[in-house]
Amino acid sequence: MLLAPALLAFFLIEGIPAFRNRKRNLTLLFYPLFFFLAVFIKPAGFLTGGILILIIASDKLVQGGSALAKRAGVSPLFIGIFIIGLGTSTPELFINVISAVKGDTGLAMGNILGSNISNMGIVIGTAGLIAGHMKADSALLKKEIPIMLAASILLLLLVLDFAPFSPSSGNLKSTTMILSLKDGLILLLGLSLYLLYTVNSMKKSELPVLADIPTTVDVNKDGLPKSSQETSSSSSGPSVGGSILKIVIGIAGLYVGGEFIISSALSIADTLGAGTMTLGIIVGLGTSLPELATGINCALKKETDLVVGNVVGSNIFNVLLILGVTSMIRPVYLSPTILIHFGIMIGITLLFYISLGSNRRLNRIEALLLLLSGIGYLGFSMITG
Repeated sequence: MLLAPALLAFFLIEGIPAFRNRKRNLTLLFYPLFFFLAVFIKPAGFLTGGILILIIASDKLVQGGSALAKRAGVSPLFIGIFIIGLGTSTPELFINVISAVKGDTGLAMGNILGSNISNMGIVIGTAGLIAGHMKADSALLKKEIPIMLAASILLLLLVLDFAPFSPSSGNLKSTTMILSLKDGLILLLGLSLYLLYTVNSMKKSELPVLADIPTTVDVNKDGLPKSSQETSSSSSGPSVGGSILKIVIGIAGLYVGGEFIISSALSIADTLGAGTMTLGIIVGLGTSLPELATGINCALKKETDLVVGNVVGSNIFNVLLILGVTSMIRPVYLSPTILIHFGIMIGITLLFYISLGSNRRLNRIEALLLLLSGIGYLGFSMITG
């Protein structure tokens, strides 16, 4: 019964500051449900409770890291890319690393597929329906979304070992469904090039997207962390000790939450006879909850350009960073049925791109199509899993 005390600890960590500052915290509303699941419904409660702990822990890690970087005089550019951009991808990263160490890479791949498709389908679809329409910056359509699509296609080519990524000269019959250490290095190389491009673009004031910007981090209209001059008038910021404590809590929570998720997912898969990749897809949907919360919040404020940038950046980091690291820990072995999932992901990416490309905005009909696509994929995965 370690989950219930862990949930109680994170409830106090989230609830006490919210109560003192009289701020609404939607995450706290989920705690009664997760407590009930953790105590009475196992291992499902461990799965959902672990996801909640992951979400809160990654948020604390980003808050602590950003605050320390600001106090050290680090530029907002570095904070935005490396601390917020990478830090908020840690839920997926911890799940994949732990599952790879335990030898179950099917769950790791399902986590990324579920997260990326949920981001484009459920997050964008829900935000678009609420807002009525979503605008897309020209840089997103010309550069970032094509990079996201290229990353997905690169992943497919690496899994199939098409030339020039394999000496097999691209014969589909001779390919092996595996994401190897060499493939992981290629993905991480792609990530390095993307980060260099991002830094160079920002220096030229051509602001590209960043990965998940959490709602608790102050950002400006471009989605970057506010500078110290922008935030000093409203708050003096947390102390160094408080920032370090948040980082420690975040790392510990990510490990604990990841362990709960992996152990419960393996138990559920064994009980139901389902594939762990299907459980990974469901976990990926859970780790997309921060993006969904941010999307709804921004849609209500009509700040939909940040939602699109958030999703695109998150998907790029998921493929290049997280699968790159995962495959370097342990090769990811996949069955031929993975091609169906890859086809769906690339298809929804194209639908996402075409929908936004029409007049650089997404209307409610297009948002509904994306939402139905995301929900349909989740249903398809559960039925065929």
